[in-house]
Amino acid sequence: MKEIGVLFDLDGTLLDSSGDLLNALDTALKLHQLEPCNRNKVKTYISDGSFAMVKASIKKSIPETTLRQIQQSMLHLYQQNLGQDTVYFDGMQNLLGWLDEQQIPWGIVTNKQARFARPLIKNLNLTSRIQTLISGDSCMKAKPHAEPMLLAAQQLQRHPSKIFYLGDALRDVEAANCSGMISVAVTWGFHKETDGIEQWSAKHHIDQPEHLIPLIQSHC
Repeated sequence: MKEIGVLFDLDGTLLDSSGDLLNALDTALKLHQLEPCNRNKVKTYISDGSFAMVKASIKKSIPETTLRQIQQSMLHLYQQNLGQDTVYFDGMQNLLGWLDEQQIPWGIVTNKQARFARPLIKNLNLTSRIQTLISGDSCMKAKPHAEPMLLAAQQLQRHPSKIFYLGDALRDVEAANCSGMISVAVTWGFHKETDGIEQWSAKHHIDQPEHLIPLIQSHC
């Protein structure tokens, strides 16, 4: 297992950040005299970014300038409460503990900006455990481009072909495939019914974090 590495997408894969994001959105909507969002619906837009969440939360027609103001209010509120209501997905801590025990280096490649990603990781006491954290603004291009993936591979000191990349969005699978990594689509996370995960051309699909363990063992 000395040649193996593992990389994770952040929101919707490693962490369930929906509590913090939706709380920030609802407060921002309230500040603009709007009703709270439909959480079950808007949660499925988290992987599309904060602006998509704002648009999905509002039923009536609103100028884009106002939508952008709500988005900025949401992001400001979110930054103030990073990690407060963010939790690991079920089984994820078991997987991370196993990776640490096996001395398999792991890290994160996310499109989340560093001003959010780094404090969040610090607040969750993960800074000393990860070998790399590549944010959406770490490189000139973000996922699904291969650039951030290859930078992470360098920092893990692992060949891309020996790295498993887990993600809950199509761009994650595309990024893994185009960088030569082993793409793993996870069925938990922030999916829409129309996503069609089985059509994403992922090398593997897993329903629980611990299901990665036998995949890694089979590659050793």
